[in-house]
Amino acid sequence: MKQIELLSHPTFRKLMEMRDDDWGDEAALLHWLDQPNRSLGGARPSSCLDEDQDAILASFSAEISQAHHG
Repeated sequence: MKQIELLSHPTFRKLMEMRDDDWGDEAALLHWLDQPNRSLGGARPSSCLDEDQDAILASFSAEISQAHHG
């Protein structure tokens, strides 16, 4: 998925709403979306935004929770 498509994707917008400023900005989220994700079976979240929205949101929730708790 191209970056411009990511920025307008409903799941991306939900992820932006979930994160706080301490976690990072839009660039940090784009980076997270492009990295292989263990909880998604090694898939990059950006490659499965349409198919696995709930799994991506759960994974990101765990990511930001981990950042808050060390």
